[in-house]
Amino acid sequence: MKKFLFMVLMAASIGVNAQTKAQKTGIAEFDNLQYSKGKTVFYFDQEGLDSKKKTRDSVIERKIFKKKSSYIVADYDLKKRPVLIYETNNDANKLTELTINGYRVSYYENGKIQHMGRYKNGKEDGEHIAYREDGKVVITTYKNGKKVK
Repeated sequence: MKKFLFMVLMAASIGVNAQTKAQKTGIAEFDNLQYSKGKTVFYFDQEGLDSKKKTRDSVIERKIFKKKSSYIVADYDLKKRPVLIYETNNDANKLTELTINGYRVSYYENGKIQHMGRYKNGKEDGEHIAYREDGKVVITTYKNGKKVK
């Protein structure tokens, strides 16, 4: 009986882990984030209003991960799936709206990548890839926030 119970618990934990997996980005710092290691700084409701405490209206949990001279900010849904991940040089402990400096990746509800690209001082800079729901991939290049091709 104990062995059976152990196997049921293991199967359940594998199911939970499978739920929280997101498509790999190829950006090691993003792909290797561990939800439990991040520091929760805000919760957001459907209207985008933030709160320092989780409420019954909370739909997004913002966690931060400290790097040497910057932060990785990760917004998770209530099933602990990433919704948005990006880098910033701002003090992520204090601000709810941060300037993106580095990569930014957004995800569909199913965990697949919706969009990824690089930003410099909050403006698109470099190649941006949009993965549409119909399977089409759209690549756009930006320089200082302006589309170049």
